[in-house]
Amino acid sequence: MPEWIELDDGSSLEAIAAPGHAEDMICFYWPDKGAVFTVDLYLSRSIRYMRDDENLAILINSIRDVLTKDFDTLFCPHRGVVENGKTALQEKLNNLLELCEQSQQLHHQGQTIKEITKTILGACRT
Repeated sequence: MPEWIELDDGSSLEAIAAPGHAEDMICFYWPDKGAVFTVDLYLSRSIRYMRDDENLAILINSIRDVLTKDFDTLFCPHRGVVENGKTALQEKLNNLLELCEQSQQLHHQGQTIKEITKTILGACRT
């Protein structure tokens, strides 16, 4: 993947490696429009579960990398156009960090993974 992709209108998209959800995921930053195409990096402001092949620490770093860009509009294949996209992505990061902090506190209090999951996310529905 080239670092920059030139568009027909003369603008360019910057490719940003964004692993975590998938190891080969790439987002695209469109500086001329103040927009970012997040692929599956965003999904929503808060998430309730992850696949077991996802890496939370790497995902958090990828979100931080994208947040260094100057954008307001976020294009998400699941949510469509997200106005105030940088704020929404920051809220997702904050939510993930809060979940991590809560789970670590509960772990230090002696709760099991099952208990932590139920406390933070509620009962699982199968």
